[in-house]
Amino acid sequence: MLLHGFYGRHPVLPVLCLLFVLSLACAGPDDSLDPNEPPTIWLSGGPPEGSVNTYEVQLFWGGWDPDGEIAYYEYCITDNDEGSFNPSDTTGGDSWSRVYRNDSTFLFSANTPADEDVEKQVTEFRRSHTFFIRSVDTEGTSSRRPAYRSFTSRTLSPKVVITQPLKKGLDPSKVPPISTFKWIATDYDDSDEEVLEPDSVSWILEPLVDHNYDWLATIDWIRNLPVESPEWGQWKWYGAPGDSNKFWTTEPIPPEMYVFAIRVLDEAGAIWLQANRRESAEIAHTARLAELGGWIGRRRSDLRRTGFGGCGKLQSSSSC
Repeated sequence: MLLHGFYGRHPVLPVLCLLFVLSLACAGPDDSLDPNEPPTIWLSGGPPEGSVNTYEVQLFWGGWDPDGEIAYYEYCITDNDEGSFNPSDTTGGDSWSRVYRNDSTFLFSANTPADEDVEKQVTEFRRSHTFFIRSVDTEGTSSRRPAYRSFTSRTLSPKVVITQPLKKGLDPSKVPPISTFKWIATDYDDSDEEVLEPDSVSWILEPLVDHNYDWLATIDWIRNLPVESPEWGQWKWYGAPGDSNKFWTTEPIPPEMYVFAIRVLDEAGAIWLQANRRESAEIAHTARLAELGGWIGRRRSDLRRTGFGGCGKLQSSSSC
C-alpha cells in the first residue's frame, strides 16, 4: 500500500531515476569530455609579404584558444635559398623557439651580395627569410597551421681601413720585427649616411714565401679562403673595452715578406675584407698589404635579438 501510494503521488520520478542510472552505466570514461581544440594564431604586424626591408625587424602576433588558454608562442625562421624556404627547416622540436609575449624584434641575416662586383667599397647584401609563428595552449596543443610572412632583409657591407703602417705609395713600409697594425672599421646599416660600429674583426699575416714571393697570388689565396678557415684568426668583438680589438701587436716575427689582411663582420652577417695594396709593411725585408675591396664570402648571422625578457640574444642556426 505504501509503495502503491508513492507511485500514485509521483508517477514520473522512478522513470527519471532509471534513465539516469542507465546513462551512467553506458557512458565511457572519455565520452563526457570534449576534445581539446587547437588554438588559433595570426600575424598582426610586420613587413609586407615579399617586400625588402632592413635586417632588424619587429613583428607582432596574436592568438586565441576557444576552450582554454594560450601558454606561449613558438617561432621559426628559415634562411631561404633561391627565394623559397625548405619545409624540412620547420620540422623537429629544435627548429622552434619559445616566446611568451605578442611581439619581438629580430635580427635577420643579410649575407648574400646583391651585386657580384667584389671591388666595390660598400655593397648591398640581402637574404630571403620566412618567419613562422604558432600558438601552444596549456594542454600542449599547437595551432593547426602557423601564420607566416616571407620577406627579404638587406644591409650595406661594413668597411675597414688600415691606418698603421702608413702608406708609402706603392713602396713597402719598414717595420720592426715586433709591429703594431691599426685599423678603423665602420658599418653602414641602411644607407652610407647611417654609420655604426661593426660587430667584429679578424685578421691574418701571411708570408709570401709560401706563395713563391708572388704577392698577387698571396692575395688571391687569402681571398679564396673559406669564411670559417682556421688560417683566419678568431673573430674579435670590435667594441671591446680599451679599443683592444682596433689594433694588433705581433710577437717577434722572422725576417720575411708578408701580407697583412683584415676582414670585418656586421651583425647581419656581411663580411668585408681589406689588405690595402697601396699600403705595405716590412719586417726586416718587405711585406705588402694588398687591397681586396668588397665582399669575400658570407656567414650566417649568429645573433638574433628578441624582445621577451628584455632584449637578449638568441643563437640561430642554418634552419632556425
